[in-house]
Amino acid sequence: LLTGAIVNARATAHAAAATGLPVTLLCAGTNDQIAMEDLLGCGAVLVRLAGAVPMNDEARIAMNLWHEASPNVELRLQQSRGGQNVINAGLSADIAFAAMIDRFPHACRVEDRDGVLAVRRVAGYDPIA
Repeated sequence: LLTGAIVNARATAHAAAATGLPVTLLCAGTNDQIAMEDLLGCGAVLVRLAGAVPMNDEARIAMNLWHEASPNVELRLQQSRGGQNVINAGLSADIAFAAMIDRFPHACRVEDRDGVLAVRRVAGYDPIA
């Protein structure tokens, strides 16, 4: 199980494709509703997976949203319901950080460590190679 976001979309896509396994992206959403920021994150990963894995219509919708939003992703995040919640909590800088496309060159894996979920860098992933 990998965890990815706009900030490590390229690394996440590379790590997912390198497994050779089918890829499924999940958007958590908020209160059983779709969340714009989740769909943007999926779109960011999916455009980097294009051609490497089969895509369904939902994936194409996320990619189209990403293509439209990516020139000003920070504004799109600010306009989302989740972004408004972040702004209202006084954490606007978090949105600017979340909008840093491919800021981190590593993918992350979720692991079970004695009943506690932990996030670790994917071993052996070299973004330069």
